[in-house]
Amino acid sequence: MNAWLRGTDKNVLTTTSLTRHSFVQFLERFQPYYDISTYRPQVGRPRKLQNHRQVLGLLLAFYVDSMQRASLCNEFGVPSSTLTRVLNAPGDALTEVLRGFSPARIVWPAIERQQALARLVALRQPLLRYT
Repeated sequence: MNAWLRGTDKNVLTTTSLTRHSFVQFLERFQPYYDISTYRPQVGRPRKLQNHRQVLGLLLAFYVDSMQRASLCNEFGVPSSTLTRVLNAPGDALTEVLRGFSPARIVWPAIERQQALARLVALRQPLLRYT
């Protein structure tokens, strides 16, 4: 992930929707759940994604940013077959990482707060209720 090595915090935020500090926290939780095999036969090319931050960055860019597969292949420098394998494999790992991770939980406002916010929106945009 070039944005991680050479980019600014803004580049990491744009790609993954997380600050660098939050990404590191998430990465620490992700590593035990996703295994990157270190075995490599004598012949053949090395793996395209060799560490966890590349895999997690790719996953976050796909799920959060809704990037197209061709754009992901270009940005992360992986062929489409590797991209498909990486997107399919760690789904369970990502579920386990998110379970119990309080910054990632979804919290809905109470009904009273939702109604108050709806009134504020209606005051600001009166034509919105007719759409």
